[in-house]
Amino acid sequence: QNKEENSALYFNGENSKLVYDAPQFPLRTYTFSAWFQPQGLEADGKRWHHIFSAWCAGLNDPLRVSVQDGQLVVNIEQPTGGYHLSGGGVKNGEWTHVAVVKRFSELLLYVNGKKTGAASVPACLQSGARNLGIGCNPNYGELEGFKGAIASVLFTREALDEDAIQIMSKR
Repeated sequence: QNKEENSALYFNGENSKLVYDAPQFPLRTYTFSAWFQPQGLEADGKRWHHIFSAWCAGLNDPLRVSVQDGQLVVNIEQPTGGYHLSGGGVKNGEWTHVAVVKRFSELLLYVNGKKTGAASVPACLQSGARNLGIGCNPNYGELEGFKGAIASVLFTREALDEDAIQIMSKR
């Protein structure tokens, strides 16, 4: 699952997006993984640049992986509260691997194969999500689009272990 620049998906940040049906979004365990290369990032008042989003409505968000003000961020919003992990700074034109693993009440963030954050979250999420977006928020009035390339996207109901994440993050 190495990143292949010539097989990456390119998003213009304005109107390009991929939306997939997800009528039974996983609520207890999942893994999201992707390579991404942002372009055109600048200070922009915390505008969302979604790499992945399953946001459905306020307090109904089982996972968002985004860049905001040059920082990689992961968010979950639930009636019990909001949960946030920071993956640190990212740079225009630089490939970064991100993986997010939810294993019941544990949420883990890996950047370039290294665990950079963990949070306690509800063991079973509440979700009305019926779709998910790559490079966009599929259910918000504004695109909140990602500008740049995204490659080797994986989303599975399994909570992959650290060894699997490290293998996916190898160039």
